[in-house]
Amino acid sequence: MTVLWTYGTGSGWPADLWAACDRNRIRAVVDVRREAISRKPGWGGDDLCANARYEHRPELGNARHAKTAWEPVDPEAAARVLEALALRIIGGETMLLLCAEADPHYCHRAEIARRLSAKTGCEVRHLR
Repeated sequence: MTVLWTYGTGSGWPADLWAACDRNRIRAVVDVRREAISRKPGWGGDDLCANARYEHRPELGNARHAKTAWEPVDPEAAARVLEALALRIIGGETMLLLCAEADPHYCHRAEIARRLSAKTGCEVRHLR
């Protein structure tokens, strides 16, 4: 069974993320923040894109600041990206959803992961 991982930048450092990716053979890190920016060093999109596994999918970002609800700015664009990611998971690609919130239970990445799991049957594991 394919595993879909999640990770929150608020609870670690980029070196921890990349080490976890290596340990778990994660091939794609999908940043689901609307804007790939951070006050923490190393977590901005410009820093992360130095790694070939990184991709930013702002379509999956949250339109508002609610911690548990997911409301994409453009629901149709978000649906297209979800479908594309689901196909990759079905094809066996191991990926990780990246967002800022340390606790996945207070982050929209958990809802995205839940939807991808429903589409693909993948197991969801939260690293942080």
